[in-house]
Amino acid sequence: MKARRLAHSLNKCSCTLAICLAQLSSYAQKADTPILRIGNDVSTYGEFKHMYGENDGTTLTPVSQAEYMELFVAYKLKAAEARDRGIDTTDSYKKELKYYIDELSSQYLRDTTADRKAILKLQERLKQEVKAEHILIHVRPDASPADSLDAFKKAKQARDRVINGEDFAKVAKEVSEDPSARSNGGDLGYFSAMQMVQPFEDYAYKTPVGSCSEIFRTQFGFHFIHVSDFRKTQGEVVIAHFMAYAPANATDLAKQNAKAKCDSIYSALLAGADFANAAKTASDDQQTASQGGLLPWLSPSKLRKEFADAISNLEKIGDITKPIHSPAGWHIFKLIDRRDAMPAEEIEQAYNMMKRRSPEMQNSDVKAKARQLKAEYGFTWDKPAKDSIVNIFLTSKDNDEQADRLNKLPDIVATTKDGHSFSHKDIIAKTGRWNRQALPSDNIEAIAEDLILDYEKSKLADKYPDFKYSCKEYTEGLLVFEITSKDVWGAEPDSATIKRMYENNKPRYSRQGFFEGDIFFCSSQKEAAKVAKLVAKGNIDKAKKTASQTISGKQTQGGNYDDIIWPNDKPNKFVVLNGKRVDGTPLSLRNATSAITTDFQQRKEAELIEKLKAKFKPVILKKIE
Repeated sequence: MKARRLAHSLNKCSCTLAICLAQLSSYAQKADTPILRIGNDVSTYGEFKHMYGENDGTTLTPVSQAEYMELFVAYKLKAAEARDRGIDTTDSYKKELKYYIDELSSQYLRDTTADRKAILKLQERLKQEVKAEHILIHVRPDASPADSLDAFKKAKQARDRVINGEDFAKVAKEVSEDPSARSNGGDLGYFSAMQMVQPFEDYAYKTPVGSCSEIFRTQFGFHFIHVSDFRKTQGEVVIAHFMAYAPANATDLAKQNAKAKCDSIYSALLAGADFANAAKTASDDQQTASQGGLLPWLSPSKLRKEFADAISNLEKIGDITKPIHSPAGWHIFKLIDRRDAMPAEEIEQAYNMMKRRSPEMQNSDVKAKARQLKAEYGFTWDKPAKDSIVNIFLTSKDNDEQADRLNKLPDIVATTKDGHSFSHKDIIAKTGRWNRQALPSDNIEAIAEDLILDYEKSKLADKYPDFKYSCKEYTEGLLVFEITSKDVWGAEPDSATIKRMYENNKPRYSRQGFFEGDIFFCSSQKEAAKVAKLVAKGNIDKAKKTASQTISGKQTQGGNYDDIIWPNDKPNKFVVLNGKRVDGTPLSLRNATSAITTDFQQRKEAELIEKLKAKFKPVILKKIE
């Protein structure tokens, strides 16, 4: 609703600000050249050019810069009137303006290339598979700071043991809280991108072979991994699956029957039986049986090691594996198709799906921008202050205690290379940013990102002229909306006025009329006069070359050019008509009421502008051609 409201005020006020098909002509003036003064408010050419360009192409009727200048003046007069009435001091106005400025700022505080970079990185990662071992110390996402710290210390002790030379598998079996570690010593085998949660994947791919990662946290708890190998990806396969179900707790007889069933199906397949039909009629895999056992494209590394090894040994399309035993029963796989890598478009689709599902990834473009800004500005913590901040957040009981202790920190806790400093008060404003589910290092990084983004937000108007002009456009657009709503759109003609307007201009309130010929749109009155002379002499081709734009052909009444061909008041001084106009059949008074009301409101707008001109006495400082 808010967006529609502001767009309406920016686009319709001053007869309409939704204009401008004509391209900006070259105007050899600098952006800061003053062009208009209303009271103490001075508008520059840069602001004018921004608004003209922003509205370019939003209607079918071209408007020249000179004609737009009249609308620009009207817009500024209504903004001045709104300020004179005190509308800019109301709480509702301030609240709504803040909403729009925050929305506008957010566009400058994200890295618009982050998704593309992430997709390219994902494509590179998918070219390799990583082999790693893993130790997990469980801690609930909502654990207390004390419980989180205890879990972190336990993970650190385990990592120290590995770093100091103990066998990873031995340590994993003793301390890892991943149930599979008891049997596999934490060995994850080979895996590729998009198979693990995002932090896990990131650490797996950035940790050198033979090294342990730093400790990191996910929704499962604290982790660290040891990377033992990288290899070229094994590609992807489409396979079909048959299963005879016999879980570990099944009776011996059930297990024997499952093996016998799988052996029987395997023999039938070797004899030429159809795999899809066998899966549909006999497989116990309920998720795939109805599809003939068919699975989507997948990397073999996503499967159990015994499955992956067997499938990798299949030489050609159509080959089947021998029966394979797992804790769930007995299995047979058929190779349907194979490819070296996932196509780029599928990678992009997979990335977009992951981003929608992952809270960590949804904010990745903002975090990427913050990292860029930290490097650009040389953001640096004061180390003693940083250590104190971490300790305060970890040991304080509540926000009030945090604020009290943070207030005792030095005035300067961080700086940038351009001389800006951040104080303990800036940190107090970020107390709600500390996430007890994250590591202290991640939290302090998040606070630094917030600080540098706030600093950048304060500099946007100096760095980006378009931002400065857009802020002013929003600031005044809301004011103009209020004035226009009350003094123009709220005006309703009485029945006598409607009847008089109808009788005085029936050709305008008609249908089935038409104009056939040329409509010449000009950038100035001077150009329009030149075109009119050429038309009078019959030099139509030269008139078309002289005009900024020409629309030729038949225009039916009720279309896009009624205000040009059947004006409700004065003809447009920037337009030249050459052709035949045939008035249509007048509408009934009742059917014409809506169009008459619109014309009445436009007349009210013109009267308002004349009144405001007399009140504020605008001064044109530079003529726009």
